[in-house]
Amino acid sequence: MTLFTKPMIYLWILIGLLGMVCSFKKTIRYWIAFLPVVTSFLICLASPVNGDMRYMLPITASTILYVAFVNEIIYKEYNEF
Repeated sequence: MTLFTKPMIYLWILIGLLGMVCSFKKTIRYWIAFLPVVTSFLICLASPVNGDMRYMLPITASTILYVAFVNEIIYKEYNEF
């Protein structure tokens, strides 16, 4: 079983991305975009089947979109001409 088939690795990736967004002074206003993922995680945390892939699927599916989003906002904010 590979690392990318485990659902919690995607959560750690998103926590890292949220930390990156909140650590830069210019990009802290974008933290609101992470609310759907945080809400989904809190629902999974409160459920009795925490960590099941079926319930972590919204987080897993949206991880690549958040990676692209963070890449774009950091590039746009710090490479202004």
